[in-house]
Amino acid sequence: LAQALHAPPITTLKLRAEYNASAAQAPSFLTFVGEAGEVCVGLPLMLVLEEAELRAILAHEIAHISGRHTRASLFIQRALVQAELTMEMLRDVGLVGYVAERFHAWYVPALKRRALTFSRRMEFAADAAAAALAGVESVARALCASEGHAPAWGTVSYEMNQALDQGRVPAVSPFFRFRARLRKAAHRRAAETRLACALQAAADEDDTHPSLAERLAALGVDPAGVRLPPLPERPAAEVLLAPNAGRLEEDLRDAVIKRLEAILASDKENREKTEKALAALEERLNGQPPGPEDASALARYLLALGQAERALKVLHDLEERMPEGLPPLALGLRGQARLHLDKNGGEMGMAGVHDLLEAAERAAFMSRLAVMQAGSWLDGPGGVHDTPALRRELKRLQALAEQAEAELAGRIRRADLHAPCLSRREEEWMAARLAEHAEVIRDAYVVERRLRSVGSWRHLEILVRMRTGSWFKPAGRTADCATLAEELAETFSSLQYHTVAVQVATCAADFFSPRLIRKRGSKLVPAVPGRQGGATG
Repeated sequence: LAQALHAPPITTLKLRAEYNASAAQAPSFLTFVGEAGEVCVGLPLMLVLEEAELRAILAHEIAHISGRHTRASLFIQRALVQAELTMEMLRDVGLVGYVAERFHAWYVPALKRRALTFSRRMEFAADAAAAALAGVESVARALCASEGHAPAWGTVSYEMNQALDQGRVPAVSPFFRFRARLRKAAHRRAAETRLACALQAAADEDDTHPSLAERLAALGVDPAGVRLPPLPERPAAEVLLAPNAGRLEEDLRDAVIKRLEAILASDKENREKTEKALAALEERLNGQPPGPEDASALARYLLALGQAERALKVLHDLEERMPEGLPPLALGLRGQARLHLDKNGGEMGMAGVHDLLEAAERAAFMSRLAVMQAGSWLDGPGGVHDTPALRRELKRLQALAEQAEAELAGRIRRADLHAPCLSRREEEWMAARLAEHAEVIRDAYVVERRLRSVGSWRHLEILVRMRTGSWFKPAGRTADCATLAEELAETFSSLQYHTVAVQVATCAADFFSPRLIRKRGSKLVPAVPGRQGGATG
């Protein structure tokens, strides 16, 4: 294929445990030595394609190398990274920083728009090259088969993630589970639904790939007459990997298990912290029914420990005590718990999706969680419920989250923000949480804390400076100050309607930043009732 497409030699072919294929181009250190190509193919993808269809996929990927598309993509990525680094250096440099910020605000979106348009054109060009080499029918069948059967691997990945949330590694090989899922009648329905949804979807300016209908139409295939190809009797994995197909699959399975075990090992410390925080919260409640913030914290801890049923019970009990309904954060957590408990794409999962969408509609900061959780469920066990309208809604929420986060990041540095009016209950809750940490911060100053409002967001910012008893004392307290930041961020992340940022400085005296720092002392006192901006002291 590389010779036919006049591409550099493919020196590396990687077999991966992913439902995808990709290509990369490695430049040589010596100008007179030719470049080398690398192609990565996922074993799950090879299990749903025939040999001719996989040939079309490989031709598509190698065409990216032949057309130097990978080099162009790398150049664009470097340009974006360089723009971000330059902006970070110049952001606070007076007039130069102001001019750089205005240029950055124009340049980065313009470059992304051009890059995404170029990316979609590259996909059309690679499809045309693959069709010339492998045949139009093989390319069309490969596109439809890879799109339609994606929910089966999505479900397997979803189940593996749930097992990790429960602190265990799945005992059954993911490829065995994938084959079993492909044979189920429910998968056929989900695959047909997924393909129909993909054929109705339209690409917009933020997509890296054209829509499936556009790609088929560009090949001269009528999207209206497309049907889901049947699973092959002998998949490409058995044909092209023979006689070592079984051994390669075992090796890949072992690699997947090792990776999952490494993830569990790295998460062990976080799980222990979560268990301690859960025990401390339960001890403080002492059997009393939790309020909205404490119930949200309980549910979040339980979900992090894989105890979705207990989390759902806590939120249901809270809902019974709140006739006006759950606040957005608790509502989103209830949706997340329902998705975790739904393993077969049932009505409970759809109820969880509706909870997440409603939470995002009521509070912009829930949009990111709604997109991630609902999208993952629809790509896996909830594929039968997938619709173009639902995908458009998730795409709208994704844009809303990005816009709100960009607005927050852009305006948080300015001094003209207003603290939102807090309810008495919120002020009392904040004061109680701050008082709990008075002992923790005995060696640090909380020099400034305030709530800031951007659109529908509330942002709590806590600035921490180490107490400078001597020039040498702060140098050894970096770890303590970092722990303080983690505890404060964890504590306030349960408060409704806000995001949290904790900034820490460990070795600077107060006079280094007189305009930003207002020393308040090393102890915290309750909030002044009715005062805007929350706790003071």
